[in-house]
Amino acid sequence: MPSSRKRNKGKERKAKALMAKEEKEADVRRKWLSWASPKDVACCHSMKTIPAQDHVVSKFISKLWEPWSEGERRTNSTIERFTPATLANLEKSFSNMPMVWQDEDLRQTAINVLLSIGVNILLYRLDHPILVEMAATQIALLQNYDGKGDYKSVMFAAAQVIRDVSGGGERHTIRFFAKRITCSCLKALNSQVKKEQPKTGICDGCLRVAKRETLMVCSRCKLVQFCSKVSKLSVFIILPLYSALMI
Repeated sequence: MPSSRKRNKGKERKAKALMAKEEKEADVRRKWLSWASPKDVACCHSMKTIPAQDHVVSKFISKLWEPWSEGERRTNSTIERFTPATLANLEKSFSNMPMVWQDEDLRQTAINVLLSIGVNILLYRLDHPILVEMAATQIALLQNYDGKGDYKSVMFAAAQVIRDVSGGGERHTIRFFAKRITCSCLKALNSQVKKEQPKTGICDGCLRVAKRETLMVCSRCKLVQFCSKVSKLSVFIILPLYSALMI
């Protein structure tokens, strides 16, 4: 039987671990809250109210954004732009927090918070563009779930949107959010990028950004894009995400 000294040390370690966990959760919440509702911003876009800290949607959002708070790498490669850690967290949430996925109101509340995060980052240049792609990916998955089916079916339904958001540049992400909010906050910015930026995509073989009109799409999956036959041959090796979807 452990001595009282060992028991006390064990309790101290557990207390410190719990405190560290709570501090980490609070830090993540403060970060996404600063994006969802910046100071001196009059419009809340599609979000009516911020969920309380102990609300299930707040905990859901915090779990999704943990990878970024821990310093997820920022690169321009397609694989990184798909933010694997974010997708992994979404898949975990499907099992660990099914109430948000299955309840239409909670799901919509989460979507509204993510919409506000993405729109404010675009409007006020609050951080790196990959954050907008992360929010759009999360929204796409939540919007493509109707309370039935498994995570893989949701992933497949949202795959084309995720592909376009990750490879379509700012023009596509701005359009993505502009179509989903009830206000006109992105109208001017959307018009501006449509004039200045061509439609683009990323070749899933060589990872080169190219005009959308020059890219071919796989006739089998309707998802993979490639700029040449050589790129087509290597695409499923470079992007296992698509091959996983086709299994």
